[in-house]
Amino acid sequence: MSSKPFVVFPHCSWRAFPFQKLLLLLSRESEVWFVHDGSEDAVTSLPPSLSPLSRSRLGSLPQREMTAIVTHPYWVADAAALQPARLIVMLPHPSREEETPLWETCWRRLTALADLVCTESETRYLDQSFRAPGALFLQGENSSPSGDAIVGGESVPLRDYEVLFLKCMRELTDHGPSAAAQIAALQWELRADYYGRLREQSGAHETISFLLAVYLYLLGKDSAKRHLIESFQQAATGGKAGNSLHTHYRFLSAIHAKLDELEEAVTVYGITAVSEPDAIWYEHLCRWMEQGQRELVKGELYRLNDDFRSAIQTLEVLDPLSAEARRLGLRTHLVAGNMEAALACLDPEELTIPADKRDYLLLCGIVLALKGNRHEAIHRFLEAALDEEEALVQILEMKAIDQGLERIGGESDD
Repeated sequence: MSSKPFVVFPHCSWRAFPFQKLLLLLSRESEVWFVHDGSEDAVTSLPPSLSPLSRSRLGSLPQREMTAIVTHPYWVADAAALQPARLIVMLPHPSREEETPLWETCWRRLTALADLVCTESETRYLDQSFRAPGALFLQGENSSPSGDAIVGGESVPLRDYEVLFLKCMRELTDHGPSAAAQIAALQWELRADYYGRLREQSGAHETISFLLAVYLYLLGKDSAKRHLIESFQQAATGGKAGNSLHTHYRFLSAIHAKLDELEEAVTVYGITAVSEPDAIWYEHLCRWMEQGQRELVKGELYRLNDDFRSAIQTLEVLDPLSAEARRLGLRTHLVAGNMEAALACLDPEELTIPADKRDYLLLCGIVLALKGNRHEAIHRFLEAALDEEEALVQILEMKAIDQGLERIGGESDD
């Protein structure tokens, strides 16, 4: 593994930190700094293999060489402003009190910046598999050791996801995000095998068949169609016929798109287009198909199915000067939380409607805040507030994040 340091931006004290084992494993081969609130207890509670780092000393780090590990969304501006070489997000199970709209907004923006997202929630893991370059599920049903490591002179057994985590760290620091993503994707095979075995034991089952279909889709396998249809049929016979068109059957359009079966994909989407907005999108898809804009159709189908990672990959082969491609990029990046990429899709000279100009200023402010330019960000927010007082909410959110980080520090001694 690279000798470049890891810097951990935690959500709690070391005593309560849920990823202790993984950090101790990292510290065998790289220097690991643990950000703290400056209290003596926060320093003395750390194990000898980890180095304490006060928040006031963050600017002294070799930023271009370090890998940041962030475990709370409110660190997003601090971590992004440092511009680390690599950014890893590790999310423990959040409490319901934490999952506020602001928490979710910061989480979306943080993970959009990340090279790898790790979480203990399979729901969040699947969501990030459709968003992040690489995602890792820090849990698993297989409790048998998949390897071992020497920690403190003793041999420590490792679970399969722990082995994958360490391999991802090596690939990320030594070779880059794409290499780490290839290692992380091996977990899709493990999850597909797990749900495949459950499917054999339970028979057709709405949830099991659906999750199996999702993992097979991520692996690009044709068999995803069969299990998705099976899940839809189970949902429909269970009294969810109306909702299941949107929640289950529509995903079949993404599966067809992944397999480059675009005619079938558009037909499936049309079957599910029961609302007026959906019907409008169906008309767009049909028109683009007639015009031969197949990649645009594919990108929109991915976005409409919340597969933002595939939609963004499709954007790479579209003409960046195309108005339709830029609009697709804007829609996709905004929902995915990639604010700087969304801003790059806009030309301020083309914005003639006051509301569009205000939104552009707000987006500029958000991007500046993420880069650590707080003064300039506030200036943009105030400029936008001249036309819409609700723009001041962005300034209040910055203050709320500061207060949230103070609470994290204040709770670190509990």
